Amino acid sequence: MALAYPEGECFFRRSGLNSPSGWHYRADNPQHFYSHFMLEYIWNKPADHSHWEVNNPHGWPQIRSGYSIVKGSLWNTLYGNYQFLPFQYGADHRTGITRRIQHNLCVHGNTFRDREKGGAYQAWFMTMPMPTDQEKWVWIDLLAGIRAIYIPLAHRASEDYDQICTFLHISFTHTGEVRIWSQGDQFLSFTCNTTDGLGVRRDHTIGINMYGLMNLLSLPRQLRNETAFTSKLVRVVPSTEVQTRALGPTYWNDHDFDWVMVAGANYGLSLQWAPHQPTTWFQNFFGNVMTIAIGFIPIVGPVLSVSFSFAWTALTDPDSFLDAIRNEYPALDLTLYIIERIKNDAAATAAYLPPGWDQVGQPLQIPFTEVAKLGAKEQKRHGVAPVNLDEIGPSVTFLLAKEILEHTAHSPAALETPDAAEDDRPEETLASVSATNSQDPSYETLFAEKDINQGSPDWAEDYIRQRQNSISQ
Repeated sequence: MALAYPEGECFFRRSGLNSPSGWHYRADNPQHFYSHFMLEYIWNKPADHSHWEVNNPHGWPQIRSGYSIVKGSLWNTLYGNYQFLPFQYGADHRTGITRRIQHNLCVHGNTFRDREKGGAYQAWFMTMPMPTDQEKWVWIDLLAGIRAIYIPLAHRASEDYDQICTFLHISFTHTGEVRIWSQGDQFLSFTCNTTDGLGVRRDHTIGINMYGLMNLLSLPRQLRNETAFTSKLVRVVPSTEVQTRALGPTYWNDHDFDWVMVAGANYGLSLQWAPHQPTTWFQNFFGNVMTIAIGFIPIVGPVLSVSFSFAWTALTDPDSFLDAIRNEYPALDLTLYIIERIKNDAAATAAYLPPGWDQVGQPLQIPFTEVAKLGAKEQKRHGVAPVNLDEIGPSVTFLLAKEILEHTAHSPAALETPDAAEDDRPEETLASVSATNSQDPSYETLFAEKDINQGSPDWAEDYIRQRQNSISQ
């Protein structure tokens, strides 16, 4: 089974992303899909193991979660784990927190015991609400082994693979040592591992800028000028610095789905990009993005995931993008609010492209023959002066070709190779042609005045060179 790049697109079968309860989260429902992100974590690994580590009997309580000390039946080892994983939302972790929710963690001694007796670590997926476009950031206390974050991008990956959905993810299981922004220009180093990613770090809170990461990671990785970590879109701060709001809803593991179920649904699939074709599929997709995903994720990201050509137009020329959408899909209702969102999201995504990105794949200049077809406004936007073809004469090459044709034979018989006798009389032949066909009185004068050897096989080249000099003067 192939691995996805640690930062960027990844794909799931939607049928594998359904909560066991059947109603809490179903990826087939676009409303569920776009309004939730997924967090992959280890369910059955405690924060602490043994009498010494659990600090019995006091444990290690945290300001937003209790701490339980448990042991398994017929088993003497003590395990310590946090009762809940807190999530808080807001643009500023000190003063801008708007709400707090939580998800329960495992506090079952037998579960930890079975793992220690040889059972496998269980990676589970929880689905949690996306921040609003005003909140942008999610702040998660590091009280569980977080393996990866998955941000919804496209409910349907493509028309050919309609059963697949697309997420943008950051994996903490492939990075080894990672440096995460803390404040100012300060970055903190953390060691990740392939089992529980960042692991438990009870004194730290990780912040994820969901909107910023969507703008960055929806670009192909070859075009990004930053990583998820160097871009300062992921942040680690002391847990005590994070404002604490009153507790809202609690989410339970009954709604989670485990990695085995997801991997089983995904196994054996391969995806590839295909050029966009105007069909009702894209119209329906874009309609869903505008009506459901807007407010949860930037609009340009989903479009970039399914139609690179459309999204690239949105980045380089938002006005042309809107015109293209209207032309191909006139049924779509582009309100003023949606138009402004598209332009703002495009500008935010373009900020993560390297210098000179807007020249990628572009011609050095607009073709000359196309300039005259543009209106005055378009000519100004392209940085070209208005062009009047009536004021532009034919090219030198055209004039030369026209003149040569006028002084050469017009019938097939005249194109036959002349015999030896005719070859001995080039001056008479040329004079005859000139008198009959030439409309330019300077033609004979040119040959009379210019030193051209009309008997030479290269007389035509000599003539063109002389004539070109004459015209240019």
